[in-house]
Amino acid sequence: MPPKSRNLIFTSAGDNSVVLENWLAPNGNYDIMVCYYGESAETFAKFSQSVEYCFQRKGAKYQNLKFLFEKYPEIFEAYDYFFLLDDDIIFDGVSGINKLFELIKRLNLWVVAPTFKRDGSSKISHPITKQRPQFHYRYTNFFETGVPLVSKEVLMKFLKVYDEPILGWGVDYMITWSMDPQATNKYVLVDEVAVINPFDEAKANGREMAKLPISSLTQEQEDWEAFKKEKGIAELAHRNYKLIPKRKFFLKELLKRWRRIVTGQKQVPRIGLGA
Repeated sequence: MPPKSRNLIFTSAGDNSVVLENWLAPNGNYDIMVCYYGESAETFAKFSQSVEYCFQRKGAKYQNLKFLFEKYPEIFEAYDYFFLLDDDIIFDGVSGINKLFELIKRLNLWVVAPTFKRDGSSKISHPITKQRPQFHYRYTNFFETGVPLVSKEVLMKFLKVYDEPILGWGVDYMITWSMDPQATNKYVLVDEVAVINPFDEAKANGREMAKLPISSLTQEQEDWEAFKKEKGIAELAHRNYKLIPKRKFFLKELLKRWRRIVTGQKQVPRIGLGA
């Protein structure tokens, strides 16, 4: 069957996956590929009946991605953009996924990524990835490994340098290193699309990856540190280069600022990034 679009979501899914409940919709502008690492024949059958591509293999997301890319290159050749999503990422609606695919194409970007909700519902490992609702999006140099949407060029170059012992830790830096870590107009965090990355204790079965025969988080970090040293990869300080504000927000802030001035308030806060 030919692809319905040039966009593909790839995920390595377990039994806590939200793929079927949250990502499927007839108006989605993408196809979905699932690599199921669980052991339930019933769950595998549900995936097979619901998504365009379904495989079963033990392994972490990027391990399974590289395996399938090398085994079925003709599938990947049919697409231009690839959303490399963790299987538990929750969107407010399919429109958010559609918007990210549209944005990376319209702005000719290498990577776009959603931000994470700031209401306490989502894990936030890096402050720069927290949603800042006053902006549409931000040109940056960092994004989370669980949610990068990449162009075909990025996917090809990344998988050429990807080392299988690297499970997830460090993949964000590896992707930018495979392209150009100094680029100021190719990586974007999207504040208009904020997602939930659930806390482990909120999941019915805890952290499913811990059940796989793969290394611990400590070993993940050690493997990355060794790879980084061998390749001479620098972890650059996280930066926003250009901010695309929402006009209504800044008009409201300007009005508040003007009112403070005319009412004689001594200290007038600056209009900035916010927390």
